[in-house]
Parts: sequence; C-alpha cells; structure tokens
Amino acid sequence: MGKQVKRELSFYYSTNSRRIHLFIGGDCRASVSNDPDRVNYHPELFRKLANLLREEGKPAPPES
Repeated sequence: MGKQVKRELSFYYSTNSRRIHLFIGGDCRASVSNDPDRVNYHPELFRKLANLLREEGKPAPPES
C-alpha cells in the first residue's frame, strides 16, 4: 500500500445545492461542484462521481 490510505467513501447528489457531497471515513466531509464560479469546482471528479451515481440508479445531475 505504500503511501495510500484506505477509507470508506459515501456520496450523494443534492438537487438543491447542485453539488455532490462526500463523506470520507465518517469524520471528513467535502463537496464537489461543476460550477466554475465555486471554490470546490472540479469538473472531472464531478463527472466521474455523477456517472457512478447513475450506474447505481441514484439521483444524479443531468449529463452535460
């Protein structure tokens, strides 16, 4: 494993905030946005997480 850390990850899409919220290991929270005006803008991660949500049949942002 070297420098890696293994943690449980859960995430969901919020239609209100239009962000994907992440919970990492139970004590770390973060969010990612597809809005370039937001500080948490990360289009690649947003797209990948959105695709995973769609694959699992969960609420997800519309494909762009």
